[in-house]
Amino acid sequence: MAIDHHARVLVQAEALTYETQQGSRQYDPIIDDTLTADVQTVIAVEEHETKATILNAICESTNIQTTTSAIADRLTYDTSTIRHHLNRLESDDLIERARHGEKTTISLSENYADIINRLIVY
Repeated sequence: MAIDHHARVLVQAEALTYETQQGSRQYDPIIDDTLTADVQTVIAVEEHETKATILNAICESTNIQTTTSAIADRLTYDTSTIRHHLNRLESDDLIERARHGEKTTISLSENYADIINRLIVY
């Protein structure tokens, strides 16, 4: 999963620490005022299994842009569930939606790519 990979990179870069609780990892940022908000956003998504799964499906999409129904079909989730989580990911500025006639496409936001690139470089 793409987010798992980024979390491991952040741990190696000493931007995150983690502990395992009840079989799942709980990540905490190593406090740095320039990264805290961005790291918190990525961590919050990683800690929410459905959001992380949806974001990873977008990352792994064979197309640069995908659709709600394509994600729902791929993950075998109800379209309304996908739509709900996409609204949250969009409000966190991690994805972007664009309307093309009757079709709405979804892609990773430039902000998300920027956050990940800055954290990896950090």
